[in-house]
Amino acid sequence: EEDAVYDELARIAQGILLNIDNSLLTQCQNALDKAMVKVCGDTDSCDGIAVDSGTGERSFKYQVCQYTSDNSNNITWNGVCRDSLDGVSKEELTDGNWAGKLSGTMYWGDISYSCNTNDDNKEECSFTTEEEYINALEDAGYVIDEETKKVIKERVFGMEIRSLVNSVNMTIDTIESDPMVQYCMTGRKVQGLVRSNESIQEIGRGTARFPYLTQQMRKTIALHALKNAREAYNVKYDTELTRMMKDQVKAAQRLDETKAIQAAESACKAWAENSALPQSKAPKTSNAGKWIAFGLLIAAAVVAAVFTAGAGGVALGTAAMAVVGSVGIGSLGAGIGVVADISSKPVGEANIEQWNYKENITTTFQPSTGVCTKVRVYQNCEKTKKNYCEKWMEPVEVRDKVNLL
Repeated sequence: EEDAVYDELARIAQGILLNIDNSLLTQCQNALDKAMVKVCGDTDSCDGIAVDSGTGERSFKYQVCQYTSDNSNNITWNGVCRDSLDGVSKEELTDGNWAGKLSGTMYWGDISYSCNTNDDNKEECSFTTEEEYINALEDAGYVIDEETKKVIKERVFGMEIRSLVNSVNMTIDTIESDPMVQYCMTGRKVQGLVRSNESIQEIGRGTARFPYLTQQMRKTIALHALKNAREAYNVKYDTELTRMMKDQVKAAQRLDETKAIQAAESACKAWAENSALPQSKAPKTSNAGKWIAFGLLIAAAVVAAVFTAGAGGVALGTAAMAVVGSVGIGSLGAGIGVVADISSKPVGEANIEQWNYKENITTTFQPSTGVCTKVRVYQNCEKTKKNYCEKWMEPVEVRDKVNLL
């Protein structure tokens, strides 16, 4: 009978605690919204997140390097690099094979923030790991050499993703340290009912009132930070690509002034091709994202522009190419052996066709001024159905210009 009394008291106490919880839920959500607005600026996107100023840009490294090549356009770097074209003498340009080399590019389509339920039935969320990232690239037919693995480890994840994770964790910690949010999350465990066997009866569903109060907020902040980092990356990529294009023209001018216009036109045509960056990964039910084809190589490898081909020759036919270790474009495209949804043409045009993203890129060149104009027209998917886009958003046009002479 005594235990029955204790059980009844525990039931009553449990009911009281549930009523308290229910009455506090709205107050706790309001407290979280208030704390999030204070740190993020709003509750929808977290535009005010304190992202490190270099996030999205750290993985890049632009150098001017020597290379060797074969008849199939395959390139092998020989380890001699300079931080700028100014560090290469005219004699070296004349006698050697030199190219601009932009390493540390990333395939953001396979960097994500996802949540899974662990063995304790609790949801755990995290960004893509280095191992998951490499596996995804290999599943897409991409052969990763030791140099690329080192770049992924040290610069992509060791610098870029680490900075992203730190920014997100710092923002979440600041919000969760709010006293009211802390009170709502860490809650209430009631003790005091001593049974006849002298054991202490604990009442309540656990030690926390609303332990998952900030769960949706975490996802919102992480996804927005990922979007910001990706946008910063795209801006930096285009900046470094422009730098490489200008160096290509400058190298031609130093060897033969009359070749400058031809080099500028060649670089302008390649600008469209090298700007074709895939924006998303394939649906999970598709064949491991192999539809990415050429664009994957640009987004996850090394982008290079050949400056000179030795013996005083300026290589104009291979103005820009994506290369991986000792493998060049010629064999990479054939090695994947899948539908090439990103096409590159020698007329300054490239097209991206993904299940939820479309983009057309064209470049035009004016010999009289040396101005190269790039026009991007892209569309995002507004409504998806299974593995295809049911409704597309209106096209958006973006124009960029660069003077190459």
